[in-house]
Amino acid sequence: MVVVEALPVRAHLVGEVSGLLARVAGEGASGVLSRAGGVLWVVRGRVVGAESSSVPGVGALLASGGVLERDVWRSAVGRGDAVRVLVDEGYLPRGAAEVCLLGALYDAAYFTLTPADAPARFRYDDAGDVPGVVRPVEAGALERETVRRRALLERAWPDGRVDEAPLVRADSRPPPQLPARRRAVLDEVDGERTASDIARRLGRRGFPVLLDVRRLAAAGLVTARPQAPPTDASHRAVGPTPSTTLAPAAGSTSTAASAQPVGPSLAAASAPPAIPSPTSASAPPVDPSPAAISPTSTSAPPAEPPPTATTSPTTPAPPPPDEVGPDDDPHINLLRRLRDALEAL
Repeated sequence: MVVVEALPVRAHLVGEVSGLLARVAGEGASGVLSRAGGVLWVVRGRVVGAESSSVPGVGALLASGGVLERDVWRSAVGRGDAVRVLVDEGYLPRGAAEVCLLGALYDAAYFTLTPADAPARFRYDDAGDVPGVVRPVEAGALERETVRRRALLERAWPDGRVDEAPLVRADSRPPPQLPARRRAVLDEVDGERTASDIARRLGRRGFPVLLDVRRLAAAGLVTARPQAPPTDASHRAVGPTPSTTLAPAAGSTSTAASAQPVGPSLAAASAPPAIPSPTSASAPPVDPSPAAISPTSTSAPPAEPPPTATTSPTTPAPPPPDEVGPDDDPHINLLRRLRDALEAL
């Protein structure tokens, strides 16, 4: 009979074993503890097997290491517990099988118990012991080994980005003399493979390859590939377009619109001239022709007209501009003389 129970416990391993694993070990329960990083098989509170997608399995380790042929492993898998079949048929010594299984267990358990926010679940299973020849591992021993491995990685290189990201070579020059195992790892770095990919290609245990990657990073030979910037519309830079810059929305306050340039512009030259009010005796009228507008006349200080040009209070108001000729208005003639004098400076 199988009883499934999802325990609402978030598994974190920071200086201590997972809270859920400690609870299961304290109960002496049997079942399967699953997490995003992998799976642990527990029998009566002790771990007897582990599996993770981040490390090669037992079959890959045995076949790639030259211990046995791949066809022999496939045949044993089809007949039940592959490791036990290989031991019973004399293909694999019992001691070698236990060493291989324990190494794979600790590797998979390390990646399963890596600190993360992913929840852990435990499925109680009272069907009996999990088949295998590996010695059961106490939860406390698994905790100590996991913490020890994390400390090794931190001492080798404290930047954990190289653990999961694709790796690139940081130096194009020929590398110095390296141990054969580390050089083999460096040769597999192509900008696409991660440390787990390299471990599977080489048929080696995951943690030793990860430690070699950290040491290569400390030597300045490899680094994590930079991530590409996001391309979706929500992360694109937002800025004003030419249309919004040239035509601000109606009713909005624009700093650029309020700060007008000093001096004549094309718009000022094409606009109709202002007509002086008949009651304004002191302000001279403006010549309606565009020739009367000069850039220099706007920047020069106003000049006082001579006494003879002063308008007395009894002087009648000038007629409208359309009734005054350009040569008959004394004010226009005065402005022209002032313009010519300023231009001659």
